[in-house]
Amino acid sequence: KKWLSAYLDWLLTSKLGKEEGATLNNHASGYDAQVTEIAWFLGNKDLVKKISEEAKAKRITTQIEPDGSQPHELKRTKSLGYCALNLAFLFDLAETAEKVDVDLWHYQSKDGRSLEKALEYLALYLGPKARKWPYKQISRPSRSRLASLYRKAATVYRSDEFKKIASHYER
Repeated sequence: KKWLSAYLDWLLTSKLGKEEGATLNNHASGYDAQVTEIAWFLGNKDLVKKISEEAKAKRITTQIEPDGSQPHELKRTKSLGYCALNLAFLFDLAETAEKVDVDLWHYQSKDGRSLEKALEYLALYLGPKARKWPYKQISRPSRSRLASLYRKAATVYRSDEFKKIASHYER
């Protein structure tokens, strides 16, 4: 606990930690997921709640477009993989946020930005009848990450479509 407390303090106060938290892509989502999980372990529910509430505007609304695309990830050379990774971090954050009664799973901005919308966008390009991915992707994305992402999404959103995608990547 002592080491994690010191690490959490470093994440929150160091120049490098602050810079990671201020980015606009998956780095910031991963940062928030890590900070909230450590804060939860250490019993700092107020910090978990603060970051979880802020994630609505700072992460979901700034990282996901109304159509569900993730423009900060789409610029990358492994765009599909990074879109999935960003959502995996946001899922981790959403799971921790649930513990302090913040629902990121169903949060939707006024113009429709949401985790579910991002999943629906990616779903167009995944599974057995997928469209061709129109962005740069220099290597195959992790099948296990896609399966895990859509398996969890199928449960949260009670979606047969997401369940089919998960099954496709579990083979």
